[in-house]
Amino acid sequence: MPPPVPGLRGAAGLGLMSPRLLRIALLAGVLLVLTGIAAGTMFLIERLHENAERSARQSIGRLTKVAEGVVSREFLRIDAALAGLPGRFASVAGPIDADIAQRLLREMNAQTLDFRNIVLVQRDGTPWAAALPRSASDAAPLDAAEIARTRDSPNTLLSGPVRDQQGDDWALYFLREVRLPDSPPLVALAEVPVSRLTELIAPLSDRLKVWVILESVSGRLIAMVPQGNVPLGQQLRQPAARLLPLDGEPAAIRSRFTNEPAIVAARPTIFRDILVVTGFGEAGYLERFRTDRRNLLLGAGAAGLLTLALGGALFAGLRGRIRLAEERAEARMLLERAIDSMPDGFVMWDRDDRLVICNDRYREMYAASAPFIRPGIGFEELIRKGAEAGQYPQAGSDIEAFVRETVAWHQGNRPPMERLLPDGTWLLVTERRLPSGGTVGIRTDITALKRTNDELMAARDAAAAATEAKSRFLARMSHELRTPLNAVMGLAQLLAGDPALSGEQRDRARTLEQAGRHAVDVANSVLDLAR
Repeated sequence: MPPPVPGLRGAAGLGLMSPRLLRIALLAGVLLVLTGIAAGTMFLIERLHENAERSARQSIGRLTKVAEGVVSREFLRIDAALAGLPGRFASVAGPIDADIAQRLLREMNAQTLDFRNIVLVQRDGTPWAAALPRSASDAAPLDAAEIARTRDSPNTLLSGPVRDQQGDDWALYFLREVRLPDSPPLVALAEVPVSRLTELIAPLSDRLKVWVILESVSGRLIAMVPQGNVPLGQQLRQPAARLLPLDGEPAAIRSRFTNEPAIVAARPTIFRDILVVTGFGEAGYLERFRTDRRNLLLGAGAAGLLTLALGGALFAGLRGRIRLAEERAEARMLLERAIDSMPDGFVMWDRDDRLVICNDRYREMYAASAPFIRPGIGFEELIRKGAEAGQYPQAGSDIEAFVRETVAWHQGNRPPMERLLPDGTWLLVTERRLPSGGTVGIRTDITALKRTNDELMAARDAAAAATEAKSRFLARMSHELRTPLNAVMGLAQLLAGDPALSGEQRDRARTLEQAGRHAVDVANSVLDLAR
């Protein structure tokens, strides 16, 4: 046997120690990774919560401003209509009685949807004229003290909400003093249903799943979307004016209706005693955060279990692969988002003419073929199925010939062509081959351009037809005018030279000849001018 090599035992001992050191390193690495996962998860959860709250504040701030603008514009239209009443009545000649005023109010009411009724009442509340006949005999919905507030006020005042006389709806009343000649002092009342205001703000609430409220500074509820369990017209225990800044800045408070944490903002309308209040409950604006938090915790737990099961080295490799996959997914998502944001249709085919990717705009354009547009489908198959589904009006009855022609164009890297879709849309179809063998295509909507070209061609044809008609007219008129005038002049010359005529008759013949020549000159001038 060969003698032992010096140092072999030491080397063996070092080899025996390596697994232990590896286990220590693995344990330290696992603990470190688990600690990092826990800390990172908590950090991300905190950031997600901050982002969710910040996004909710931004959304509420923007929504409050938009809602206030919508309501204020509606109020401005009503205010302008009331301010324009004297101008409407000024267009009537003579004195204005109640019947004339009622007719004018009815016409005004029929021209707008901003208010349901408009009534002219006297200072004591007695109706004088109304757009709706029933209101001319009914008592005013507001008491005399409320109406008296308009005395010598240059501005429109607002009152309400007041339940209408049928008791099935609430309304706001806009009051403005109106001075008419030969009429008693009058006040115009414009009745605006609360449901009208609700219709204006409902789309804002539906889009972001928030609630939008109109209330008075004193806390009386005017409108609420979505409708809660608090009836309209009720006095709220906590008016928004006491809880919130009235500059539209969001604030975190507890909801006055559900007592849950909420982000709320308030802005006054052009009528400073009417506020627009919007709110986002915690359950709403943290819904996405809670889902992300749950997913994040599940992912962190799975990563921890994987770390404990596979060890530091395997986990490091796996984590690298995960990171690479995430980067690829992010890059692909970025590419897909960029493609989806294009206004034109985009499509890509591989070297075997199989669909790789397309954007939503491409699917919208080819609506009849949309059920077949899926990754992996061949170009020829998609064209055939689309033609059978009526996607291509120009295909006609011979679908196979159309498919062969389209495939030849697709594979020939040819100039762009135009396609007509079933809905009348014209597309400019452009495709280019890639160096790798694939194909990219762009579909551009040129319907407006085609329509403009058609209108220009029609205008050109109409102009040519008009020019030709004018030429025919001038030629015919030249013939029709000059021929008889020449005959008249010839006959006049013969008469003027006839010795059998008396002197007076020859003078008349010469006069006739001169008149004929003058008529010829006039006709020539007119025809030359027309030409």
